[in-house]
Amino acid sequence: MSVSQTDISQSAPTGIIIMYPSTTAPTGWLVCDGSAVSRTTYANLFNTIAPSKGTVTFNTTTDLCTITTHGFIANDAVYFTTTGTLPTNLTANTIYYVISSGLTANDFQVATTRGGGAINLAGSPSGTHTCFFCPYGLGNGSTTFNVPDLRARAALGKGTNVSLGQTSIGLTGGVSTANSATQSVGHTHSGNTGGSSSGHAHNANKNKNNTANSSGVTVNHTHAFNTNSDSASHSHSLSSHTHTMPTLALNNMIRV
Repeated sequence: MSVSQTDISQSAPTGIIIMYPSTTAPTGWLVCDGSAVSRTTYANLFNTIAPSKGTVTFNTTTDLCTITTHGFIANDAVYFTTTGTLPTNLTANTIYYVISSGLTANDFQVATTRGGGAINLAGSPSGTHTCFFCPYGLGNGSTTFNVPDLRARAALGKGTNVSLGQTSIGLTGGVSTANSATQSVGHTHSGNTGGSSSGHAHNANKNKNNTANSSGVTVNHTHAFNTNSDSASHSHSLSSHTHTMPTLALNNMIRV
C-alpha cells in the first residue's frame, strides 16, 4: 500500500512542526517565521497554539489570578479577555507573564516582563474573564496571531536547562557568538625576565557548561613585571567567537 504526500499531510495533527527543503510551505502548512496570520482563516491552529485556559477570577487583595489546575509554569505568556471590566492595571488582549511568586496548582500572579514584579490588581472587575496561553505572539491583538519563529534557531525541549533554567513553551534564548571577555580562561604564564614587560599570546581552550569548546581563541596581552615583587599585572585584548556545529539550513513548517 502506497502512502501519498496528501495522506501524510492530512494525518498530521494541527500544530505539528516538520522540516521541509523548500522556500514555500506545501498546502495545509505555514512557514515558522513568526508571521502574524488570521485567527479566522487558521482557527484550528490558533486554538491549538493559543488555547483558552478557561474562566479566570481575580483577587484584588492578594493580586492572585485563579484557574483550577491551570497548568502554568513561570515565564508562560498569557493574555486576558473580558465581557466586562478587568482589574485596574490589566489590559485586555495584552501579553503578560506568569511569575514564580504566588504560583500554585490553581493560583498565579502575572508581570509585564518575564521575572518581573507582580502586577497590583485593583479596582472592581466585572463580567466574565477568560485567560489564554499565548507563547508565540498575539499578532495585532484582535484578528491575527503569530506562528512560531524558528528562523536560524534550533528547537529546545521543554524542561530545565543549565543556562536558561526552567524553559516554558515559547521561551527563546542562547547567543550566536560568545564574548571571551566575559569568560574566565585558565592558562599558564611563561615570563621573560629580560625586561620590564613581556608580550605574548595564549591559545585558550574554554568549555562553558560542558556545551561549547572555544578552541582556537587567541588571547593577546602584555605583562608588566615589578622586579621588587612576585606579582605581575596584565590586561587582555579579547574578541568574540562563534559556536556553530556543521549545519544545513531548512525551513520549519507548521501544520494548520
